[in-house]
Amino acid sequence: MAGQGTREARWSVHESSDLQPIQSLWEAAAGAPGASIFQRFELNQRWLQVFAARVRPRILFGSSSQGPWVAPLAQDDAGRWQFLGAGLFDYCDLLGWPDPQTQHQLAAWLGGQSAFFVQGVRQDTPYAAFWDEFNVRQHYFSAAPFLANIETAEMLDARHPKAAKRWRAAVRKGACLDRVVEPERRMRLLQWILKQKQSRMQALGQVNVLQNDEQHWLEQMVVRHPEICELWELGQGENTGQRTLAGFLTWRQERPQPLRYGYTLSFDPHEGRESPGLLLLYHVLRRTLEEGASFDFLTGEQDFKLRLATSRRRLYQLHWNESREQAA
Repeated sequence: MAGQGTREARWSVHESSDLQPIQSLWEAAAGAPGASIFQRFELNQRWLQVFAARVRPRILFGSSSQGPWVAPLAQDDAGRWQFLGAGLFDYCDLLGWPDPQTQHQLAAWLGGQSAFFVQGVRQDTPYAAFWDEFNVRQHYFSAAPFLANIETAEMLDARHPKAAKRWRAAVRKGACLDRVVEPERRMRLLQWILKQKQSRMQALGQVNVLQNDEQHWLEQMVVRHPEICELWELGQGENTGQRTLAGFLTWRQERPQPLRYGYTLSFDPHEGRESPGLLLLYHVLRRTLEEGASFDFLTGEQDFKLRLATSRRRLYQLHWNESREQAA
């Protein structure tokens, strides 16, 4: 690690795929208000381990009067700078407490690089001053719907009586709707989810972002971090031999406020008429509200998300290459 910066602002640099030397600082920075699950140390460490052959990390970090901060950067094989988690993390940003002067210096340094891309800057980012420093336009690309815990499960049922009626009917009929905690079942369900997602993307003629490395990252999270990475299942029959109708991977965050994120939802297309995916989603939403938590649907403006949400957050992307005029 080496010092770098100017007389106005200084930082240190970490360039190894092993983040343990800065783990305590990172975890403290990730406790800042507005931090998302994608800024957790565990997600970033596993991502960097999986993608170490494809990126060169350059983690800038330091401390202000309020606490530590981290700029989790990496450079890909094409020389383009990005944040850790690019392609897998819905939200990317600085984390911690960089003071305005430090944000200005970080922006000056990064703005001097030949190419940069970030996707997932939230409209309510606490680092708006940092992003406003760049002399390129920020492009809106999607919204992230959100269900706040100002509602209760009963209020959700009242707003969506048809969905509530179908959920109650499924429960009466003995549908298996719950979080999967047994390790072998968790891995089987993850593989089922990934297989269904790949089949659906092919059927739609779309590219599945969850390729081999991305799937390996999810496997690592499922195996090593069950306290963060949750798996939910809708099935028929007994647990030992039930048929899976839908599977849902979510992230769980307790601080700074209880929040669940919906990441990957898959369903059996042969059961599409019964909407098993929506049924499982509705079950998880009710459970989330019963726990006093909020639910983040993450990137996407699908009708079902917008109907169930109470608000939405705008997301932006920013990128440039050596010719700023070519920035799309």
